[in-house]
Formats: sequence, C-alpha cells, structure tokens
Amino acid sequence: MRKHTNLLQRELKSRSIDQINWLELVERMDYLFRVLVNADQAAGQLADELRRRGQSVDAFVEEKRRREKALTMGKQRLKTQDFQLGVQELMPHLPPAGIRFVLLSDLQCLDLWLRLAAHLDPKPAEFALRNNQLRELASRYIGQFAVTVGLPDAQHLALELLDAIRIPRDQSAVAAD
Repeated sequence: MRKHTNLLQRELKSRSIDQINWLELVERMDYLFRVLVNADQAAGQLADELRRRGQSVDAFVEEKRRREKALTMGKQRLKTQDFQLGVQELMPHLPPAGIRFVLLSDLQCLDLWLRLAAHLDPKPAEFALRNNQLRELASRYIGQFAVTVGLPDAQHLALELLDAIRIPRDQSAVAAD
C-alpha cells in the first residue's frame, strides 16, 4: 500500500490540479483503503451526517436507491448522447452543499453530471461550481480514510496523499499571482 500511495503522490505532483481525474483517484484510493475501514467508525460518521441533515436511515436508503437508478440512467444518456436530459435527471441527486461525510456515489453522480454537462453549449452556469465541488468532495472523501481507517500507518498514508493533492493547488495559486 505504501508503494502504491507513493506512486500516486508522484503522479499527482506531475500533473496540474486541472488534469486530475478526481473520480479515478478516489476509486483507486477506495480500492486501497476500503478493506482497512473500521465499519463502526464509518457507520458513526454516516450517522452523524444523517443527524446533521435531519434525515432518517430509511430516507437515506431510499435516496441511495434513487441515486443508483439515476446513475444508471445517466450513463445510458451519455451513451445515447442525450446530454441535456441526463443533466436534468441527475440534478436532484447531486450532493447538497455543506455535506461533511462524502459517499462514493456522491462523487460518481457529480462526475457523471460534469461529463454530460461538458457536451452542452452553452455549459450550465453552475458547471465551474460543480467542478470545484467535485475536487473538494474528492479531497474530503480521501481525508475520511484518516478517520475511518483503524491503522495509524494507513491513516498517515491518507494524510500524505491529501498533502500531495493540496501541493498542486497551492503551487497553481502562487503561479497565478
């Protein structure tokens, strides 16, 4: 895991922040860390998020089911090039502003929405906002491993990867000045 994380860090440092495929990065990290996640800690974090949102477990499960269906339909809309309809159908399933606990499906939904919206002319007014939201939520998702993984070494690796993600952003901000 250390070797793979080091490879990811080098890869991230060689790219500008705009070149990072956030969903791919998150899915790679999810693959590495998923087996190390302490289920009780993750469930506690999710329960805290549901309380903060004022959402019941049943409502969450139903929302997750609807989102999975919308993702399936969105992928179909992308294949059939029905971009406008795909964007409209995914809108109700995009993650709300201010969420603290990020699910992989939050990121998948945002990524698919962005891929569909990129084909529209003109792009939706909130395209840049959603692009930034994907970057921020992807970083938060990776950071969650530092809380939900029980092994201190793995927690440290997740934090190191977050630092690698933040370095390009800081460098790009300095370059803009």
